[in-house]
Amino acid sequence: MRSAESRTYVTTTTNRWAVTFLSDMAATLRDAKIHCLKLLLQRQLSQSQINTELQQQFKINKRQANSIIAYIEGHLKSARSCRDNHLEQLQGKLKHATLVVIKLEKKIKAHRKYLQAVEQVNRGQKKKIPKYLKPQYQDACPIRCYHHLTRYRQAQVKLHHKKR
Repeated sequence: MRSAESRTYVTTTTNRWAVTFLSDMAATLRDAKIHCLKLLLQRQLSQSQINTELQQQFKINKRQANSIIAYIEGHLKSARSCRDNHLEQLQGKLKHATLVVIKLEKKIKAHRKYLQAVEQVNRGQKKKIPKYLKPQYQDACPIRCYHHLTRYRQAQVKLHHKKR
């Protein structure tokens, strides 16, 4: 079974009357869409009342008014669903950022305690570093890094940006 094909042909016209008519109609329908959007957002009139008002105010037929209403309702429905999806994505990003911040804060705090213990050993206040303190980051800069920050400094910068 073959499916039906549809084709669209595009051409330019040199007929001044047709170009003028189409330009005027486009401007009229644009104004009708804006007016319909305002009416739908106010939610004071039913769809049939909006249809009648569009027909009377813009001198269009019922089929054109119905298509304008359907077009605007589709845009409103799409905007609402996109807004819900966007809020859902933002909540996911916020949840992930808070988890990353908590994890980085713990790791940086542990490494800071380790660095303080190393400093105390270097000053001679302690003989050795306690076993429970271990370095969380390497002191060396990673190979081929352009910013020359140690991994500890990179983690601090990352934490700063995540908190922002």
